Amino acid sequence: MINKIPMKDISWILRYWLGISMMYHSGVYIFNGDISEFAGYLKVLNIPFPELLAPIAIFSEFLGGLSIILNIRTRISALLIIIVMSVAHYGLILTDGGLAFSYLLMTLILFFNPWIPFGLVKKFKLQEDVAL
Repeated sequence: MINKIPMKDISWILRYWLGISMMYHSGVYIFNGDISEFAGYLKVLNIPFPELLAPIAIFSEFLGGLSIILNIRTRISALLIIIVMSVAHYGLILTDGGLAFSYLLMTLILFFNPWIPFGLVKKFKLQEDVAL
């Protein structure tokens, strides 16, 4: 008889890696004051309202990365990073979209991770039939 493989939550590895990476990449724009440079990049991609969306995207990455590391509102942070990484992947698809796509996949894994409680959906417990 095959025993069930015990499931362990190892999402902390993914959370730390993704959070540190997001904070690093967005921190370059925040601490060097290059948000206008990022807005220009969004303008080249024909993204509407680049001056408004550039700081929103950068701070979503930075604060989302921090909250993912601290495991605070992980799903909401992952959703914001999914949106930002989708745009990043769209912009880099012809050049080097591999890193943005990797970050996108990592945030999708965190978003759908069953170990992270999702406050908006009521969880139902699966009940196994017990033979008497």
